[in-house]
Amino acid sequence: QHIGMETLVATLSPTHPALLEGRIHYLEDLVNVRQILVRSRDLPLLDPRPLIGATHWSTDSFDLALQMVEAGLGWGDLPLARVAPLVAAGRLVRLQFGNTRNELQLPIHVLWRKQHPLHQGARLLIDLLAAG
Repeated sequence: QHIGMETLVATLSPTHPALLEGRIHYLEDLVNVRQILVRSRDLPLLDPRPLIGATHWSTDSFDLALQMVEAGLGWGDLPLARVAPLVAAGRLVRLQFGNTRNELQLPIHVLWRKQHPLHQGARLLIDLLAAG
């Protein structure tokens, strides 16, 4: 069930050398900067579109990925709702590109197995998330 949308934005530490040296003007400039990916360690990356950097590190923990980006280890496409306070505080930079907007709108879905019907609490939570 679709419950909402989230915007991913390319972010980088304000102290990262690529930013300080002015090497990022276009989206394709990120090819030369290490990318930090959030992905499953057990499942293959079936859709290569999120992979932009020629080199990348991956983790299955969003919090760890955020810490890695903030520490200047690479850039990440991270949820705007989570990084906006860090951008406002100057701890991260939302990159600006001369050739495209820095945002990727993604749907958020809740999945469950049809063989295991939802209990009342789970159904209520999904209804609240979808309404909110």
